[in-house]
Amino acid sequence: MNPSARIHPYLLFATLTLGFGVVTTWLLHNNFVNDAAIVNWASLAAIFDAKTLRLENLGFAHPHGPMLILAPLHFIHGIGAAAPYIVSVMAVAFLMTLWNRHLRQGDYSAAQRALLVVLMAAHPALLWGATGGGREAISLLMFYLLYRSCLRMVYEKDMRSFIALGMVLAAFFYFDVISIFLFLALLPLLLVLVPSSMMREAPFSVYIMIGMPLLIALGSWIYFNWIFYGEPLAFINYYASGFAGARIEAETLPWLREFGGQFALPTLLGACYVLLGYPVLLFLMLRSYKEGRQLRISLVLMLHPALAIGFATWAYYLASPLQLSVLIAAGVMAELNRIRCHGRCMVPLVMLLGVGIFSSWLLVLHDDYSHLQPWTAALQHQQPAAHLGDKALGHWLAEHREPTLLDLHSAHQVVTARGDAVGLLLPFTPEYRLAMRSDRPAIPQIAVPNPDTPAGVRDAINVRFPQLYESGLSGYQRVYDEDGWRVYRRVH
Repeated sequence: MNPSARIHPYLLFATLTLGFGVVTTWLLHNNFVNDAAIVNWASLAAIFDAKTLRLENLGFAHPHGPMLILAPLHFIHGIGAAAPYIVSVMAVAFLMTLWNRHLRQGDYSAAQRALLVVLMAAHPALLWGATGGGREAISLLMFYLLYRSCLRMVYEKDMRSFIALGMVLAAFFYFDVISIFLFLALLPLLLVLVPSSMMREAPFSVYIMIGMPLLIALGSWIYFNWIFYGEPLAFINYYASGFAGARIEAETLPWLREFGGQFALPTLLGACYVLLGYPVLLFLMLRSYKEGRQLRISLVLMLHPALAIGFATWAYYLASPLQLSVLIAAGVMAELNRIRCHGRCMVPLVMLLGVGIFSSWLLVLHDDYSHLQPWTAALQHQQPAAHLGDKALGHWLAEHREPTLLDLHSAHQVVTARGDAVGLLLPFTPEYRLAMRSDRPAIPQIAVPNPDTPAGVRDAINVRFPQLYESGLSGYQRVYDEDGWRVYRRVH
């Protein structure tokens, strides 16, 4: 077949979107729920349904990128909480369509490209990113662009690749905090990646070009926390912060219980995860050697994620190596663009990709990463419906639309089930702040979860009024009491 034969990009994108969409529909039918997706969607609804649209309403406990991408879908009637899953499906479909274009530039035939796309689509990393509804979809795309920039830096020695690498890292920061650890792991590896002549003549210039955009992004975050909260590091110290990672759950997570605060051993185990999940990396190294190309990019592709796993575990951010190692699929895709495989060369490549798919599925199915367990279970069979109490309260509040004091951080499912946040008095509203400073708040309704539940322990209203759930407040009567939630209404 003619290598230049085209796989029409629009047809490929539509086919991938349909395929991933079918799997996502199956998961949602089996009661799969990604809590991170619900958090983003509920936060977005709260922002748009507030009386005034302000920057501080976004909050700074989580990167804003996912919500900014979801924002246009908020105005499309009928999508609702399915929006994060639609974004994930389309993001990975776009990534693989882009990859097909780059493979074509690398002289792969249409049949070879089609086979590679099918193999990568079956990999759990890509399937999880496309159907999970979380930030992994955009992170895979960012990781692919990151390694494309690294490849250009090594092979083309193009100064623009240094700038592109820095910009990708800065953009990555607004979608996934893991970018900080990827940057830290990249710092020592730049000595290997960057041409030696440039490192001898202007080493600081290299680090400035690559690191400055990310440092500016991080500095802006610190500045906004200082302006709005009076504490520059509030985004890290806040208990529900996405920047804190798994720190607050460290005692319940086997990975952090055993390796949290360490660097060397998690790095070594991270390298094992990478090689088990992607044995094709060894083949890529061999092909690079036979083609007379430098092995350093393939070595970096193995060492970089392992070092990042070590840094993230040392900082108590990582719940499991899989949280980061799944992104390496995008790095493998980027490296395949540079490998010339023709004829019999495709056989070991396809075989090793197949072995990697099998071993990756074994890792995913046997790892205790809490975010992946519900996903793998829902792939196999229907799961019991979750968050029934939150959904019941949301439906009740949809019918009883009095202004209601509610802590959004413990009630994302409630807001999602209600369908909007109109009339809700949430943490960024002046009414909420005034009520939390008063011993006798003058609020029409107050909703609180059972303080003995994980959500109730951290609910700010429960913390401020510890007797509210059991005893209520003077001047209020209980009007709702179901499935771990109680609502008190002010008596006029």
